[in-house]
Amino acid sequence: MFDHIRAQLAQQLAQAQAAAQADAAALQQAQAAQAQAATAVSAAQASLQAARTSAATAQADVNAAQADVTADQEAVTDAQEHLTDYESERPQKPPPGWVDGLIRLQDALTAARDALTTAQGTLATAQNALATANAQVAAAQQQLSAAQTALAAAQPRTAQAQAALTAAQQQVVTLQNEAATLDAEQARITAAPLNRLDLQQAADAQTAAALAARQDRHDRRAHRAAAAADRAATLSAQDAAVDGLAGLPAEIRALTWFSHSPRLAAVAHGLDAIVAASAAQRAKPPDQRTDDVTATGAILQAMLSQLQTTLAEAATSLATAQASLTQAITDVANAKKAWL
Repeated sequence: MFDHIRAQLAQQLAQAQAAAQADAAALQQAQAAQAQAATAVSAAQASLQAARTSAATAQADVNAAQADVTADQEAVTDAQEHLTDYESERPQKPPPGWVDGLIRLQDALTAARDALTTAQGTLATAQNALATANAQVAAAQQQLSAAQTALAAAQPRTAQAQAALTAAQQQVVTLQNEAATLDAEQARITAAPLNRLDLQQAADAQTAAALAARQDRHDRRAHRAAAAADRAATLSAQDAAVDGLAGLPAEIRALTWFSHSPRLAAVAHGLDAIVAASAAQRAKPPDQRTDDVTATGAILQAMLSQLQTTLAEAATSLATAQASLTQAITDVANAKKAWL
């Protein structure tokens, strides 16, 4: 009897140790994937910060160039006014130095216009550099969003792998303890001389253990059945949720400002991937599907965060545009009053 039980325990222990080794390897892979994703996020954040710094420098150059253009425009206006006033006061018989003064004013106007042309060229160059820097910022933001999405998907996989390894290691310890308990019981029962009371107690204990094991197997089957039913219900709920998202990528791409937001493009692409992955899994029975519900939820949460960030930026841009428009209307009104 003891040899039979010991053989069963040895087989179970070998299986548990193999499972623990496999879970340890899976954990290492998950940790490596998470570390790689975290490194990608850090690199993307650094790239985004560098791009933003370049954009800030480019914006400062544009502001400085715009200030130069404004100053040169005022200089041209002043030179033109001086020339016009000088010509309007031209005497019928100009004195010998009057023509020289006219030439000096004309030269000053020409120099002011040349300076304005140069400043406008500098402004155009600065604006082109700013557009390039802004495009680099948008690309860096898209890379960061993709890296954050990958990290959000890797983190729950690592947690699941760690939990699986802990459970497998605990199972190994449990089986090792059972083998030690069996050895102690065998030594006690087979000790000479035989003790009838010990034999009776051991038989009763074995019978109780057999009944408990039978009940445990029954409970495990019931648990597996309930877990399978829960899994099927969860997958059904996920499928319904994905069906509700199926039309969202087209709606996002139909937005008038879609082409100006790399985040929206990343969200639309990510939703397409989720819908496609769900469609591929639905052809399988629930117990054969490999949907990662937790990872899908994390990815959707990351997408929601991206949409919220995009909405906040759009609201800020709208407020800035409205303020600029209001200021422009005020400037035009003031200019009209000054002209009249």
